[in-house]
Amino acid sequence: ANGRGFQYPIPTYSITKDFDWSDTENNRLLFEMTAKYGTPYFSNYINSDMEPSDVRSMCCRLRLDLRELRKKTGGFFGSGESTGSVGVVTINMPRIAYLSANEEEFFTRLDRMMDISARSLKVKRNVITKLLSEGLYPYT
Repeated sequence: ANGRGFQYPIPTYSITKDFDWSDTENNRLLFEMTAKYGTPYFSNYINSDMEPSDVRSMCCRLRLDLRELRKKTGGFFGSGESTGSVGVVTINMPRIAYLSANEEEFFTRLDRMMDISARSLKVKRNVITKLLSEGLYPYT
């Protein structure tokens, strides 16, 4: 990790009008960590029509509006708490473009990377499913 903390899970702080901005040791440590590592994630509810209890942030790419989930029968996939993402794969599109001699090669490389990405998420889903069936997950 080269002195860096784990990337996941990402702690999420809800910023509301009641957030304590005072110069406390905890706040100094929080903002020092944020400046140094770019984590945690701050979810801003100031001037928002939402409350922290209305949202579940699974990561920076998945935020669930529980008000919308409640309109369904328990949620999109059964319930808000059971909704999530198995993972995220980021494809480096600029690198693919840089390595490609033409548009056809670009799409060939992209297609290959998308296949690898899909397979990696399928493997992860299978592992998580196995852990769940053995009673070993979730472990939080």
